[in-house]
Amino acid sequence: KFGKVLKFLAKTLAKHLAKKQAQS
Repeated sequence: KFGKVLKFLAKTLAKHLAKKQAQS
């Protein structure tokens, strides 16, 4: 179960970083 949460967080973080990169 914890691994699933970690995977979700990683996905969210990646999405957030991608958005930040696109803005720059």
